[in-house]
Amino acid sequence: DHVFTFYDQLSKEHKAQLDEDFDEVRVEEMEEAWNKALQMQEEFRKGLVVEGPHTMNWELKKPPVLRPGANLTKLLDVGERKVAS
Repeated sequence: DHVFTFYDQLSKEHKAQLDEDFDEVRVEEMEEAWNKALQMQEEFRKGLVVEGPHTMNWELKKPPVLRPGANLTKLLDVGERKVAS
């Protein structure tokens, strides 16, 4: 039995490929992923803060200054005079 309704409609080849892809558990890869997740959880416990990108203001006379982290420019926010042709 299976829980995927689409499975019955697959060809024999597609069923075989799907079974091959998902029936085998690669223990070493799973352990590696588990350990990485534990490390990441520890980092978050240390007070790691994830911030969104800084939106750049193109309405100023001077070009916006880059800030540490991600800097985001929305093309719709850039005036025609500042867009290169």
